[in-house]
Amino acid sequence: MWRIRGAAPALIAVVLAAACTSDPPPPEPGPTGPTRPTPVPAPQPPLAMEAARTFPSGDASADIVAADLDGDGFLDLATPNYNSNNLVVLLADGTGGFAPPVTYPAGRTPNGILAVDLSGDGHLDIATANLGSDDVSVLLGAGDGTFAAPVTYPAGDGAARIVAVDLTGDGVLDLATPDLNGDDVTILEGDGTGRFGPPRSVPAGDGPLRIAVVDLDGDGRLDLATANYNSDDVTVMRGNGSGGFGPPVSYPADDTAAGIVVRDLDRDGVLDAATANYDADTIAVLFGRGDGSFAPPAIYAAGDAPSDIVAVDLNGDGHLDLASINFDSDDVTVLAGDGSGGFAAPVALPAGDGPPALLVADFDGDGKPDLATANSLADSVSVILNKGR
Repeated sequence: MWRIRGAAPALIAVVLAAACTSDPPPPEPGPTGPTRPTPVPAPQPPLAMEAARTFPSGDASADIVAADLDGDGFLDLATPNYNSNNLVVLLADGTGGFAPPVTYPAGRTPNGILAVDLSGDGHLDIATANLGSDDVSVLLGAGDGTFAAPVTYPAGDGAARIVAVDLTGDGVLDLATPDLNGDDVTILEGDGTGRFGPPRSVPAGDGPLRIAVVDLDGDGRLDLATANYNSDDVTVMRGNGSGGFGPPVSYPADDTAAGIVVRDLDRDGVLDAATANYDADTIAVLFGRGDGSFAPPAIYAAGDAPSDIVAVDLNGDGHLDLASINFDSDDVTVLAGDGSGGFAAPVALPAGDGPPALLVADFDGDGKPDLATANSLADSVSVILNKGR
C-alpha cells in the first residue's frame, strides 16, 4: 500500500505519479520558523511566453525528459506512462512539432525518466523508475531514436524518480532513485557498459519524492537532497566522494514537499533549495549556509497543487526565477527573482490537464529557455516557447 498522506487521488495515480562522512556542524543562529516575505516588484522586462502547444504522449504521463535521441540536432521528448506500464518517445520533426509517439515497454507504473549515455557508446539511452515494481528499466539506444528491450534492475520500495550521476568517483555514471515508500535513496553503481550492480540503500526522509545531487557543503563531493512528501521537509545526506553518505539531516519546507531544485538563488556563492509543496499550494525557499545546512524557509504562493519546480532565468534579466507546475490548476507558476533572494508575485502560464512534471530546454534554438510539461490527465505534453529578449 502506498503511504501518501493527504494526497489527492489523481496525484496518487501519477506522482506516486552510500563510508559515511562526519555529521554536519550545527546550524548557525537565525530565524526559528518559516517567513512569508512580501513579493518584490515585478521585474523588467516582463515574461514573454507563447501559449502552450500540446502533443499526444502516453496514458498518464508522469514525467518528461528532453534530449536529442536520434542525433538530428533537434530536441526530442520522452515520457513514462503510469497507467500503461510503458514509455513513449516523441521525435522532433524539425519544424517545431513532434512525430506521433512510439511506445516501448517499461516496468510497472513507471513514474520517472532520464535520457543519458549509460553504456559509453555515444548514443543516448533511457532509464525509468518504476514505482509499482520497485525497479528501474534501462533501454539502450541505437542512436537513431530507437531503443532495445528493457533490462530491469532492482531498486527501492516505490522508486519515484531517477537520476544518473557519478557518485563513486570512478568516472562512470551510477543511478539513484528516491524511494517514496522505503524512505530512502537507492544507488545502483554502473560499470560503464549500461549494466548496474545490486542496489544499496541510503536513509532519507519520510516519503522522498524528488532528488537533487549537488555539492552542498563546498567540499568537492556530491551530496544528496530529497524533497519529502510525508515529512514536509528537505533531507540532506552528505557524500564522501566514493559513494558513501552520512546520516540524513532534515530541514523544514512546507506541507507535502513534492519537488526540489537546488541553485544559488541570491548570488552569494552558496547553493539554496526551493521546494514545490503540493497540499500547501506554495513554494518554499531554503537559503543555504554553505555547510550543507539550510535556514528556515521563506514561503511564497504558487498555483493549485504544485508538484515540480525549476529555477531558470525566463525573462532575460540575469536573475534566476522559480517556476512550479501545478497539478490541479493546470498551469505553470512563475516567480520572477530579483537576484538577491526576493521573488515577485506569481504569474500563471496555462499548461495541460493534470501536469505533474516540468522541464527547461531550448526547443527552438534561439538561446532562450523554454518549458515543457507532462500532462497526466490529458495523456499529452505541452511546450511553452520563450519569446522574450
